[in-house]
Amino acid sequence: MLHVLVSRENKALSLHNTARRPDAILDEYLTTVCRLRDGRIADIETCLSDVPGMNAFFV
Repeated sequence: MLHVLVSRENKALSLHNTARRPDAILDEYLTTVCRLRDGRIADIETCLSDVPGMNAFFV
């Protein structure tokens, strides 16, 4: 994990994912935003920096 980011009402995690296989390399950044309601996670959204690279690695 790179960072935990906070706003007045929500939290976010900044990550750098890396992995290697003989036929593929994964190297991407992502941010996961957790929207809170009444002190509990009500919604989670993840934003990827390289969707084609992620798809290629996991196919």
